[in-house]
Amino acid sequence: MGAHGLAQVLVLSGLVMLVVMMAAARWLGGMQGVARGILALVVLRGLLSAGMIALSLHALSRMAIADVYALRFLAPLLIVMPGGLLIAEPPRTRDLAAVLVGLAGVWAVLKPGWLVSGAVVADGAIPWDGAAAALGAAALQAASVLMLRRWHAASTPLVDAALPVMVTVLVALPFLLENGMPYGHGWIMPRALEWAGYAAAGLFLAGGRLCLVFALRSAPAAVVAPAHYSQLLWGLAFGWLIFADRPDPISTMGALVIVAAGLMTARGVRLRQA
Repeated sequence: MGAHGLAQVLVLSGLVMLVVMMAAARWLGGMQGVARGILALVVLRGLLSAGMIALSLHALSRMAIADVYALRFLAPLLIVMPGGLLIAEPPRTRDLAAVLVGLAGVWAVLKPGWLVSGAVVADGAIPWDGAAAALGAAALQAASVLMLRRWHAASTPLVDAALPVMVTVLVALPFLLENGMPYGHGWIMPRALEWAGYAAAGLFLAGGRLCLVFALRSAPAAVVAPAHYSQLLWGLAFGWLIFADRPDPISTMGALVIVAAGLMTARGVRLRQA
């Protein structure tokens, strides 16, 4: 799917995800959440998701991917810190410590160059617009997670997982139909293998969003947030298995620190529930 525009990828994978969700609507609570008056909030979450994608793309066009993800992974901090204000779940000291430990592990894995190299600072080449876009994407992600946690009782898993994706598809559709718009390369008919790729992407999207929805329905946001760091572990694993990209010792150490942060949070929850 490398030759296909981002809009086409978002639309087709999103449509597959929506078909899967609707097929399981009966087991996911149906659309009752819309009738309970939270449609505007769900639509807002969809717009936040679309904005997060756009900001991330701008950041990736201006900065190295490691630098972008180093900033994007500030999202768990942005989830835990204001959690007590929006969702009445003030973080405990152990929760905050776990987030900080996990963040240190992320930075060890990613080793963001422009934050540790004086050469980039010296020549004035810091892409501040890219950094601001990455931070904005992290803020939008945090806002979406906090909204989901705050109002999940008035909705259903189907509404929480599917409707924001539907909004993202609708936002991306004009870009798919217009060649001249950013990220809109027009429609390219997928080949058989590419259709299979879209189907797999939609299935993974459905599974990932449902896992997040059910996690936030069963645990405080401060507990779920540090688990986002585990994406780095999957990235290292897939890079090694698929692309033969062996992690260096510092990256491996950072991955172990991330695991330690998750275990620290899980132990804190068990102690509070005991």
